[in-house]
Amino acid sequence: MKEAAESYTKVVEMAPLHLEARLSLATVQQQLGRMDCALKALESMYDSDTLAQDSSAAQKELKLLLHRSTLLKTQGQMQDYLDAMITMISMLLKVAMQRAKVCVRSVTLAGHNHLRLVKVLDMLPEIADHESAYLDNMCKTNVLSKEDWWQLLLSCLLGLCEVERYEEADLLVESAMEFYSFYDSKPMRKELEFMGLSATFLNRDYFKAYNYMRLMLIENVDLPQFWNIFHQLTTSSQHQRHHRFCLRLLLKHPDNHALCVVCGHNAMVSGSFKHALGIQHHA
Repeated sequence: MKEAAESYTKVVEMAPLHLEARLSLATVQQQLGRMDCALKALESMYDSDTLAQDSSAAQKELKLLLHRSTLLKTQGQMQDYLDAMITMISMLLKVAMQRAKVCVRSVTLAGHNHLRLVKVLDMLPEIADHESAYLDNMCKTNVLSKEDWWQLLLSCLLGLCEVERYEEADLLVESAMEFYSFYDSKPMRKELEFMGLSATFLNRDYFKAYNYMRLMLIENVDLPQFWNIFHQLTTSSQHQRHHRFCLRLLLKHPDNHALCVVCGHNAMVSGSFKHALGIQHHA
């Protein structure tokens, strides 16, 4: 096994862009228990300019990152694992992130560089033709199927929440909602909405969480679980903008018990006691 590691090391030294040699070297080093050496074999092969212009290079880099992220996760190196995941996801969502005004920034934490997702409202447009850029990007990232990318996205979102990076999880949801392939799939879109709701709620951004909850309630007005979450949100935010929303919804669903209770409570808090009694009596 050691001889194989030495042989693959020589191959990688002579041909540093040989993907299969790098992957084989990483596998052998991992079997020998040399995790640091395995990770070193899986370091990036190309610079950002090459990746932006060469589809073949981008596909090779994705395969390398996929193996690297798997190894990092098994070693419990969550921050480095998320760096690899964000790098991969940002390659897929490049155009979508531009529309969502989300970008990837490198920050120094405890002497180590890590990647962070940040909102940049004054971001200058880097892409003139989004449609052409989207098609070009799909060509570079077709090494993985749509379902594989979806599972990677969910893993990244769960990883961000695990280390309590809730704001970044929400920014990633925003970006994914701008990605045609995910948004056009209703099950995926609904799951993204739920992930966005969870991230914003955990981040105590109740104003933004309400926006997700409002959409979910319109389509699921009879689910009591959603009304429980809605009540927690409105109680925590201490904002009254949901009053009109509930009244308009009541016109469409006058027999919804949970909605009647909420509207009656809202009327009582607002000082409209007669209205509150009328709604509560109807309920």
